Amino acid sequence: MSKRTRELDSCQNCATPLTGDYCSECGQRNVHERLNLRELADEEVGHLASFDFRLIRTLKGMMLKPARVCHEYIGGQRSKYLHPIKYCFFGLAVVVILLNLLGVPLDLGASDRMQTEMREMLGDDDTGPMEARIQEQGRKCQRLVMEHQDIVMIIILPLFAMFLRLQYRKYGFNYTEILVFIFFIEGHTFLLKIPLILLYSTIPAKASLIMAAITIAYSAWAMISFFRIRLLKGLFMALLSGLLFVLTLMITIIPFMLIYLMATL
Repeated sequence: MSKRTRELDSCQNCATPLTGDYCSECGQRNVHERLNLRELADEEVGHLASFDFRLIRTLKGMMLKPARVCHEYIGGQRSKYLHPIKYCFFGLAVVVILLNLLGVPLDLGASDRMQTEMREMLGDDDTGPMEARIQEQGRKCQRLVMEHQDIVMIIILPLFAMFLRLQYRKYGFNYTEILVFIFFIEGHTFLLKIPLILLYSTIPAKASLIMAAITIAYSAWAMISFFRIRLLKGLFMALLSGLLFVLTLMITIIPFMLIYLMATL
């Protein structure tokens, strides 16, 4: 026993009988001293070091072999990698912070481009007051959704996982395992935005299109590897998954847009 621990009958955290310096149930160290600065610093450094190693390992794995990371996490190697939901929110937080610091639009300019194209198609010359108001509110609603698309993506992931579970039901993965895969992939696609955010000032018109292409290519590659599908069949299945994702978006967003329009007209 070290100087900072002592023999106790049970863990002070969960009351499990103790057999050593650490609780076999919750992992807490058997510490009898009052909390002091040294103890607080030691604990925090340990947590940060553990987080850093897992984050670096997860980043590297998701960049080079995303299917392997997902398979190992699902297979039981959970302390080796960052939790998939934490990884997803970490990616979102990094992107949002960078966007705000650099003054880059949250949607990389996609909503401005779409609204310009809609104005060119529809025009405003022949519309009456009510039609013009509906179009304007529709554009505001669309902009709101596009500017918060990263948050929208996270919200729809559980529903999208249900559709993927049905599509890939013959491949032996349950709903939760597919949800783990989706959170890992979504978290990494957030991080893939970082180079485009940094280069946004030089390619503002193409940034959102490039990001869409990168996201589609990375997701298709990860999906083919994760489900272990042959290339041609995998590309076809990935295309179907993309359509399911669009369907999920529609199911989620259209009711919101209708409620928004009814509330603002």
